[in-house]
Amino acid sequence: MQKLTFRWQNQEICLSDRSPIILSSLNLGEAYRENISNKNWGSSGVSVVSSKVGARTITARCTLLCKSEKELFDMRKKITSVLNPARHDGTLFYFNGFKEYQIAASVETSIVFEEFLGGRRGQFFTVRFFCKNPLFLEPLEVQKEFRETLPMIIFPLTIKENLVFSSLSGTELRVNNRGDAEAGVRIEVFGPVRNPVIENQTTGEKIVLQTSLLGGEKAVITTHFSDKKVVIYRQSGESFNAFHLISSETVFFSLASGINRVRFYGSQGDDLARCKMAFREGYFAA
Repeated sequence: MQKLTFRWQNQEICLSDRSPIILSSLNLGEAYRENISNKNWGSSGVSVVSSKVGARTITARCTLLCKSEKELFDMRKKITSVLNPARHDGTLFYFNGFKEYQIAASVETSIVFEEFLGGRRGQFFTVRFFCKNPLFLEPLEVQKEFRETLPMIIFPLTIKENLVFSSLSGTELRVNNRGDAEAGVRIEVFGPVRNPVIENQTTGEKIVLQTSLLGGEKAVITTHFSDKKVVIYRQSGESFNAFHLISSETVFFSLASGINRVRFYGSQGDDLARCKMAFREGYFAA
């Protein structure tokens, strides 16, 4: 059984094997390579300057089956209200019968209903979803923390003496991205720390924030595809866009496929600071 659910804010439409909206056929589209190339006069072939993977279009052929003519037109109104091109940045959840994935999507064209079926109680229609990021993402994030308490021994015993049975982890992480492509990250830095740096030692790229965070303050940095931002939350409850506090050497890095070694440090106070990282693994097929 395959199922598609498009969700935008608090509204959603489900396409499945059950009425009133039956998913008759589904094409998950293709992720294709886009090359920027140069061709020199008198030479064969081309020189590829850069290449990226383009967007994906998902096409669903549906059958609307209702118990009455009135229900049919009520459902038409609901479908065209939610599945319309004005709904930007929705989320499409795909279930293949074994596992669920999600992908950022928007409706590409308005819905056109075809001929009536069964005495105006049913109709065919097609919906196309434009996915600017072609990867199918895991619904659950992978979360890592640079500094956390690591238990070393656990047993059912009460001791009055001050003994240490745990340690504080260091400022480096070994992160395994098992997805098919690079994964953007969300980083949370908790003060106190001055000029915090998050460096992907695998790629040599780093993010440098030129400011001080006091205890109780934090910075949130996201490097997701088409959603890069930096927000600082002060003790007063104030939050603001902090892009202007990013150094010129900053690269909003993603995690490469496979093992990544990531380091967190600052120019002062990083022994008391904490840093968390979260990401979703992405796949070209679901």
